[in-house]
Amino acid sequence: MKKEEIFNQLITAQNILWRGDDRINQEDLFELQDFMAELVLKVAKDVKREDVLLKEFSWLYKSN
Repeated sequence: MKKEEIFNQLITAQNILWRGDDRINQEDLFELQDFMAELVLKVAKDVKREDVLLKEFSWLYKSN
């Protein structure tokens, strides 16, 4: 994943975070959690660190 693509993904995340001004509703929070899980997985695959995700977030990510 290129830095420009990561930047664009972070902009999307920030838009979700600030959609409701200074509060985040539950639907936006769930959307952001899903979005971040996918983004972190993409970056982990790029840097070959999926093992860290499996260790730190075993309840979120499953080993294939």
